[in-house]
Amino acid sequence: MKRIDKIYAFCLEVTADLTRSDLVKQPDVGITAMFVAKQLGLMRNNVSADLNALVKEDKLIKITGKPTRFLCKRSLEKLFSLPYIPLQTISSIEEIVALSKSKSSDRPFETLIGAHKSLAPVIQLAEAAINYPPRGLHTMILGESGTGKSLLAEKMYEHGKKEGVFSQEAQFVTLNCADYSTNPQLLLGQLFGSKKGAYTGAEADKKGLIEIADNGVLFLDEVHRLPPEGQEMLFQYIDKGSYYKLGETQDKSYASALLIIATTEPPNSVLLDTFKRRIPVSIQMPSLNNRDLSERLELIFHLYDRESKKINAQITVDGKAVASLLTYTPIGNIGQLKSDIQLSVARGLLEKKKTQAEKVLITQEFFPPSVMSAFISTTQKEKKIINTLIDREAFIFGSESFLHEPIEGDYDFLEFFQEKKDGYSITKAFNDYSQKIAKQRLMNEQFTFLLNEDIKNIMLIVSDILYEECDIIISDTISTAFALYMYSRSAEGKAPTLDLSKKIADKKVTNALRRIIRKLENQYSLFFSEDDILVLSEIITSIKNNEKQTSDFGILVCAHGDRVATELSHTINQLLGKEIIVPIDMPLQAAPKEVYDKIKQLIVELDYENCLLFVDMGSMTGIEGQIKEETGKNLFILERIDTLLLLEAAKNKELLSMELALTAMSLADLEKKRSHGIQQKINQYFGIKKRKVIYTVCRTGEGTAKFLETNLKSSFQNFGIYDVDIKPISGNDARSVTEFIDKHNDYEILATVGTLDPKIAFIPFISLQEIILNNGLHKLIKLAGGVLKKEQTATSELYTRDIVIDMGIESVDKYLYLLSGFKLKDTLKSLVVQLETAFGMTFSNSIILNTLVHTAYLIERLLLKGNELAYPDTNEHDEATLRSIKTALTEIEKQFMITISDDECYFLLDIILEK
Repeated sequence: MKRIDKIYAFCLEVTADLTRSDLVKQPDVGITAMFVAKQLGLMRNNVSADLNALVKEDKLIKITGKPTRFLCKRSLEKLFSLPYIPLQTISSIEEIVALSKSKSSDRPFETLIGAHKSLAPVIQLAEAAINYPPRGLHTMILGESGTGKSLLAEKMYEHGKKEGVFSQEAQFVTLNCADYSTNPQLLLGQLFGSKKGAYTGAEADKKGLIEIADNGVLFLDEVHRLPPEGQEMLFQYIDKGSYYKLGETQDKSYASALLIIATTEPPNSVLLDTFKRRIPVSIQMPSLNNRDLSERLELIFHLYDRESKKINAQITVDGKAVASLLTYTPIGNIGQLKSDIQLSVARGLLEKKKTQAEKVLITQEFFPPSVMSAFISTTQKEKKIINTLIDREAFIFGSESFLHEPIEGDYDFLEFFQEKKDGYSITKAFNDYSQKIAKQRLMNEQFTFLLNEDIKNIMLIVSDILYEECDIIISDTISTAFALYMYSRSAEGKAPTLDLSKKIADKKVTNALRRIIRKLENQYSLFFSEDDILVLSEIITSIKNNEKQTSDFGILVCAHGDRVATELSHTINQLLGKEIIVPIDMPLQAAPKEVYDKIKQLIVELDYENCLLFVDMGSMTGIEGQIKEETGKNLFILERIDTLLLLEAAKNKELLSMELALTAMSLADLEKKRSHGIQQKINQYFGIKKRKVIYTVCRTGEGTAKFLETNLKSSFQNFGIYDVDIKPISGNDARSVTEFIDKHNDYEILATVGTLDPKIAFIPFISLQEIILNNGLHKLIKLAGGVLKKEQTATSELYTRDIVIDMGIESVDKYLYLLSGFKLKDTLKSLVVQLETAFGMTFSNSIILNTLVHTAYLIERLLLKGNELAYPDTNEHDEATLRSIKTALTEIEKQFMITISDDECYFLLDIILEK
């Protein structure tokens, strides 16, 4: 055993017998270096060095004075019922006593974790705002979601009551402006009240929240959702203490409520200057990532202590589980951390019930993959620091003093479990419950500019399928990844270019992808290319395998201005929930050498051989060679900065694991698309007209391309579109097509259509398959400026039978697990011919496609599972019709050695009759 370990073991042994009374009554209590040296036969100076090292490792507490004394932190925590003591040095034991008392103190701010550390400046401002005579100062609280803005507002109110600023009867009234963001008038009615009358439609006068909060506090959360007219009405109230109710034009109302407002957004971009200037106090709440490890540890302990009281039982948390939570920085900050801890306790309770265990035990496995992923990617240096904080195998929360309290309602998962039928697995119950919570969180996602209602609904479909096929419970990171992908895809109409030589090897991922694509193609008329499938598989596979996403470069942004780079980086990092982009602010008065040295230092510190640096202008645009020479690292500089470019780079690096070269190409494509969009706006605004064209593309320039030209012209004429040329072009590959288009830049190119995608960033490509199988023709008509009336549909019936069958087979092949759609082609084509003969009719494209798809799935389903579908009403069709279908299916039964039931035939008949 090392000397330092012997000394620590001795300290544990000596302090184990101390009582709380001993500590309080004996002013000289504690272990000295001389005492330890004498007892263990060691040199005093060596003992002194080791004792101080143990203090730094958070195992001992140092009591200053002469002589210096030490106590074992673990013993003190046990004696004073403290889950964690965030101090290393004290002047007397009274500080520990005070810390213990503060847990039940009547000083509101003292109960906040970090009150004497990261929140100290926050509390100082909050107290000053409330104590300012006569009734406090209106205050704005800034911070990310889940940082405790509403809790701080409540503590300010409690402090005001304690200090006599507010009476004991004064109310704390809350309004979340986001709840009424879609109905501004209703929001203003809630805030200011409304007057009875025809103008408002109200049957009686209604009090507003300002009136209810009179002489108290009105807390407006997410105030950035308050419309400009509401902000104007509020600053009139702030200036004069008066306001008008909705529908009131003459009689003013008066109130004296203190306003505390909160927002997650930069106030300069979301609040009127005239309103913002009237809020004199601004408080910035630190994110969880900006709190030190000891504070985060105290938060974790506090949250588990609360859960212990809720469930009326002690909770034992494995040390490794606590370490995992310490390394994890959730997007939702403390709010998300609380949710993850609650779910871990839920799992612990279910495991206790399942195994009939005596205690609730929490282990690493109870956390979502995002927590484990953070722990795995922690550096050795960080792990060493964490190990000094977590010096035991397990932590126990709760004591006998509260075991009479009932379980609170947060644990409705127990009711969820009881509702399930007998034999329902406890583990499955927990996973289902976790999935339910995750979906609820998704619907409350704060990044509304990414998640419109369609994308949210798509995400819910994806969430269900990932859970059913891969046991993936969707997390904030996963939802952000898919939302970003769907957002960029809907904006650009195509997937990023990736190496298609990669294959999807995981069967569960393949099954999930097939289901996702099938559902979204049918329900939302989305078409997924091979590129799209690869992108989605990359994301799902890495999440399923809990792999750390890796790429070969770091990202830095350097911008002129005091906090331009910092704010841009913060926005992207907050969105993606990780510290991806490193900011370098460049004040206008800063010397170039000073900025260069800072860039060089950061590049050296980054664990990447390659770095991507975004700069806005000036002397930093040509330093690649110097950096390479002085650091040995490669630097790629882009003289361009904006939010979209930074987001694209960070997304590609962190979510898609793209290398620097591919990321640079992706950024170039994005720039081309945006430049093209700007040029279109210029042409439109200044009346610069070019002839519009749609290019039909195939490898020969004949066949499909010529056919498309003829039929698109006909379709366009049916919709009154005569100012768009349709031109066939040929090319052996995408490059040759792109070269042709670049040479003929005298046209405004609306789209390329056909069987070969030239992959031009700013030109939409619509495949022949999408035109035949989905609404590609509708898209083309809209691009050409045509208007689709409700009674009109752009039909694809003009396309030849062979093309329809080929496209149908190509689509079917994506969804089959065992069979090849292309090998089924002749069999299915023969079936269509036999059925047409039997029914004496020529099938429409729609019937052909549905027959192909249904029959292909039918064959594979019977081969794989042998199960058949039951038709709901077999009396609906006559026997002669049934025999016709059974006869047509005879060859398929022989070829695949399967038996097709009457019920299956009835389903096929519904397709033929277009039911």
